[in-house]
Amino acid sequence: MPAPMLPLSLSACTCVSAIGAGRAATLDALVSRRSGLRPYADGGLSTWVGRVEGLDEVRLPPELERFDCRNNRLASVGLAADGFAAAARAAARRWGSDRVAVVLGTSTSGIASAEDAYRRRDPASGRLPADFDYRHTQDLLSLPGFVRAALGLRGPASVLSTACTSAAKAFGEAAELMAAGSCDAAVVGGVDSLCDMTLHGFAALELVGKGPCRPFDADRDGISIGEAAAFVLLERPEAGATGRVGLLGFGASGDAHHMSTPHPEGRGAIAAMRAALASAGLAAAAVDYVNFHGTGTRANDAAEDRAVLEVVGEGANLAVDANGRFDLETAVAYAEALLPYGLWWYEEAGDPHDFALQAELAKHYERPMATGENLFAHQEARNLLRYGGMRPDRDWLQFDCALSYGLVEYLRTLDVMKDLGWSTRRVVPHGGHQMSLNIAAGLHLGGNESYPDVFRPFGGFADGIGVEDGYVALPQIPGVGFEAKAELSKLMRELAEG
Repeated sequence: MPAPMLPLSLSACTCVSAIGAGRAATLDALVSRRSGLRPYADGGLSTWVGRVEGLDEVRLPPELERFDCRNNRLASVGLAADGFAAAARAAARRWGSDRVAVVLGTSTSGIASAEDAYRRRDPASGRLPADFDYRHTQDLLSLPGFVRAALGLRGPASVLSTACTSAAKAFGEAAELMAAGSCDAAVVGGVDSLCDMTLHGFAALELVGKGPCRPFDADRDGISIGEAAAFVLLERPEAGATGRVGLLGFGASGDAHHMSTPHPEGRGAIAAMRAALASAGLAAAAVDYVNFHGTGTRANDAAEDRAVLEVVGEGANLAVDANGRFDLETAVAYAEALLPYGLWWYEEAGDPHDFALQAELAKHYERPMATGENLFAHQEARNLLRYGGMRPDRDWLQFDCALSYGLVEYLRTLDVMKDLGWSTRRVVPHGGHQMSLNIAAGLHLGGNESYPDVFRPFGGFADGIGVEDGYVALPQIPGVGFEAKAELSKLMRELAEG
């Protein structure tokens, strides 16, 4: 096995898409469950797309006008968000502008400009209009060339165009440049913009959905095409790179199964994931979260499911959380589809107070289910256990000890469980933070959820204490342990003193 790669720091990042420009707008849309997809109909194609509004009004600086196209306008909006351009220029001062590379992915580049040029061909000669600049718009190198010029960088510049993996592969290419000593930092990421070729190309492959895409839905019917830009500043960890997130490894594969359809068993994805784990020197059990491609096509979603299960091992290492979004029919359809995988649990399929749905679901799903995180009083817990069809021999309860009506009320909830024949070891409190952890340990509950980097500074456990092989230790200090979380402790002092 090759030696693990040197970890690299992700010290700045930004993104722009149909749901917003910048990290804050993107997070707000995600938390609010607000989609950026809108209906689209043109040239016989009717679907939904994710369009970034306002790009037609974006103007590039005079010295960069030769790069003017929709793709580079989108890139310019991305560079301006979240102070990313300033962070990249600071890295150039830190390392030297010739030591900062630009490695980006794109499938479209400025194809929309070429489409417009073809519409304006000379009717007699067929020549493209004189104002069409192929090199600085449609050429794939237009994107890294524009970003390099906009940021004043002089390091290596390259582009990858491997369809949906383009931007992801940019990370691996940049890491290899650093390993070879060709640079010390890199602007990585990707930009793709809407154009007719992409929309009608996917439609010709019969992969475009009629409505908004629904990844992994039983009735999914295809992809929704959008446009976006995302940039990350990747640096060697020494000499000033302060990012909390690191690139530990990467992997890529090319199984050549089919031009547009994945191998049904996900062999290409399996090879890539295993290569990434080997590159990082990690076992699959060390991975807490996997971001699926999730195109919403029937073949891709099914292959991804199989690939992830193959890599992480038994289905008992995975849980599925529906976040209370399903009606009964959908919840049952998912239950029947998930049953063969042997998941650790199927969580909160429907409204947390719809006990009749939960009871009916239990008739269709014999594997463990979990719910209860939104029930805060012992009366609610009692109704769930009486009428929700929950089974004390296999199901899990997620009563949130921090959000319940005080610790005394939580103890009443545990008493209700005992009265109805449940062991309190079947409780795994929702909320992966220090308060829940200490209460779960003190009351000898069955476990505690873990959210290492979510809901900061409240989420996560004490500084320096990580989850290893599914277990986490308590900080060796009196009390709940807030003082062992420096960021949270600082905030609490400020509030107390203010």
